[in-house]
Amino acid sequence: MLLSFYDLGKQPKIISEIYNKINSNIVEIDFVDYSLESREVELDTYDAIGIYASMHTATVLASEYLSNKVLPDKIFTFGLYGHVLSDGDSRIQYIESIDSDQLDTYLDLVTNDDFSFKETVPDRSIFPHISEYARLIKGDNTLITGSAETTYGCKHLCTHCPIPIQFNGRFRL
Repeated sequence: MLLSFYDLGKQPKIISEIYNKINSNIVEIDFVDYSLESREVELDTYDAIGIYASMHTATVLASEYLSNKVLPDKIFTFGLYGHVLSDGDSRIQYIESIDSDQLDTYLDLVTNDDFSFKETVPDRSIFPHISEYARLIKGDNTLITGSAETTYGCKHLCTHCPIPIQFNGRFRL
């Protein structure tokens, strides 16, 4: 089970990349985006759950959600704030990079050999329809919005924000 709690109104691309990496005939993957829906899930019925901790808001929402749940033995987190979630709960394993074998080893899975973080086109079929995501409400009209991310990282080294600390001045186009 993969869970996302908040990603600025966008489909959480990293979820689709993990889906590409571990999807096979012997692995069944479910996904809930709690920014769009609030359904009850019996998490302890899954072999493992993965939590996308994209930012502070998502991490707080995930912590609150998990606080009174019966959980499976394997819980992992990933994303910019993944280490914060795992530091706060010793049951949660932080996966620093899905491009390494860290996730495969933790889940004890043979992953998709064809997966490449840089080359594989993310499979977005696991997500709700794109029209469920970012929308602009203008008067009585609701418009679907979108964005394109053309950069990754942060050039700055300021200390008031956690993003520069994570990227340490690295920036890519």
